[in-house]
Amino acid sequence: MSPAAGVASILSRTLSSAVRDYTYVDFCAGAGGPSAFIEKTWNDKLDQSHGAHAEKAVKFILTDLHPHIPAWSKAVIGRSHLSFVEEPVDATDTPSSLASGVAGRYFDYTI
Repeated sequence: MSPAAGVASILSRTLSSAVRDYTYVDFCAGAGGPSAFIEKTWNDKLDQSHGAHAEKAVKFILTDLHPHIPAWSKAVIGRSHLSFVEEPVDATDTPSSLASGVAGRYFDYTI
């Protein structure tokens, strides 16, 4: 199992039905691969269970101190619930604008 698949599985088991209650902010997203994988895995599974309802979707935001805009731009194509912050974000000093701009609660995780 890949690390991304492992994290997706652990978070799914731990959060259960509450998985949709959070917006997931990856503060050290690198090229975005694991978060993009988890977002796609969860939302594809939710689409199969509930239909393509936006209120059921799990949202992910990619951030990094050194944003990978070209990689992230490719990753978000066709994924309306995956987004990114273009400006550098220091994981040790989360900007209040990011935290306040997240609908509902946010969940910080690092792979």
